[in-house]
Amino acid sequence: MFGIRKYVNLLKLIKKKFTFKVEWNDIKKKNILLRHDIDFSLESAKLLAKKENELKIKSTYFFMLSSNLYNLFSDYSQNTIYEIKKLGHKISLHFNPSIYKKINAGARMEINTFQDLFKTQLDIISVHRPRNFLKKNNQMLGGCNHTYQDKYFKKIKYISDSGGKDVTNEVDKLIIDDKPLQLLIHPLWWTSEEKNVTKTLNTLLKRRKHFLQEDLRFNVKTYKG
Repeated sequence: MFGIRKYVNLLKLIKKKFTFKVEWNDIKKKNILLRHDIDFSLESAKLLAKKENELKIKSTYFFMLSSNLYNLFSDYSQNTIYEIKKLGHKISLHFNPSIYKKINAGARMEINTFQDLFKTQLDIISVHRPRNFLKKNNQMLGGCNHTYQDKYFKKIKYISDSGGKDVTNEVDKLIIDDKPLQLLIHPLWWTSEEKNVTKTLNTLLKRRKHFLQEDLRFNVKTYKG
């Protein structure tokens, strides 16, 4: 919706005032924790990761093991995430607590799986659509900190583009002072120039259909679609 050019301009604006950090245990004045929850598209994540790298900016990318839209165990997904990691960014888990009766056990299992899969040690995870979880937001998940604990969510500034909200003006106003900031950006909203959320997601569906058709052609020689 907003376009990659607008995203680059936003980063340049922030960079004049803030230092981008991926060390979540070291929050200081004029630091920004730039976070990406990858709900929809690995391709959009990689595009933002490249643009950030060109600007010498590092951020944290959170990926879902339970996503219906991509599969972290596939060669394609793993290669894409390793590319993002090689660009200097931090990778971690985007955890959906709503699919588990025992949330802590589910988090511990997913953390261990992610660490084994990507040969990395996690010290921070993000929570997908936290809602009711926020009532007990200061609990750790599977022994790990998460992005909605008070120290990241209430005691510093927090801005999110969830639902396709344009955060440009909000960021512009809040960077006047030197308080630390957590900024949540969903890459899909910034890698297309469609007019609204619905058109952006419909375009994603068309690209996903093409991707699946190519995979079917590769695996089923008799497929004529």
